[in-house]
Amino acid sequence: MGANAREANRKTGERMVADEVRWLGEKARELLAAYDRDQPPHILRTFEQVEQLWETVFRPELPQFRSMQQTQDEREPPAESSVWYPNWRVPVRG
Repeated sequence: MGANAREANRKTGERMVADEVRWLGEKARELLAAYDRDQPPHILRTFEQVEQLWETVFRPELPQFRSMQQTQDEREPPAESSVWYPNWRVPVRG
């Protein structure tokens, strides 16, 4: 790393990439092992089943997601024309 391209070190960059690849591989193995261990009972076969899972399991939990919580500074929402605007606040249906 360096403040600019001239100060950058290729070896450092390569090490950083290797670290990330290693971490991702470990995380993938961890998630696959958890899946194998838990054997989730659902088998999603249709788009309708996916939508139902989203509405009944995930959507109610969205307000708890850290990424969906508002910050203390209450930033202004993105412009209505922004692709990010529809998800600025995700309503919980119930």
